Amino acid sequence: MTKVDGEAYSEHLNYLRMHFVKGKVYFILDLAGGSDPNNYPLVVLNNSFKNGNPAWTWGGSD
Repeated sequence: MTKVDGEAYSEHLNYLRMHFVKGKVYFILDLAGGSDPNNYPLVVLNNSFKNGNPAWTWGGSD
């Protein structure tokens, strides 16, 4: 992502990455840019597909 509403976007947040390998699509939720309120990294707790759409649950400390 380079622009939001026509304005330059430079913050590093989370990204959805897709890889195409031998006719299959692999989705990866990259949480490298995210942290919780205690500055710990976010962790993927669950991943699944709902109605054909990828879905993730992630969390951190409270």
